Amino acid sequence: MSNNMTQDNGIANGPMETLTVLTTGVGFLGAIVGSAALVWNQIVAWLLAQRLLVSADADPLWELPAAGGAGLDLMRLAIVAGVALIVITAVFTSAARVVTRRRRAGDLA
Repeated sequence: MSNNMTQDNGIANGPMETLTVLTTGVGFLGAIVGSAALVWNQIVAWLLAQRLLVSADADPLWELPAAGGAGLDLMRLAIVAGVALIVITAVFTSAARVVTRRRRAGDLA
């Protein structure tokens, strides 16, 4: 048995390197979160310009977070709900087909 206290975990070879990796990761996470706010504001502005969102003056039924009161009215909310329902149905139908195909092939019990 070796008296060497360092372990090779594939990323860092010692406690100081582990601390460096963690500190760098926290720094990158802060940069990503800060950039996400800027990108979110640009996305909201684009959606408002395209009239996919209604402004706060129109009194939306569902307000988006950090959008300055902009959100969806009843018509747009119904469209989003319908699209979400179609996507969810397609995902579950596809998954059911895969399970059925694998059962027929004998891969699943």
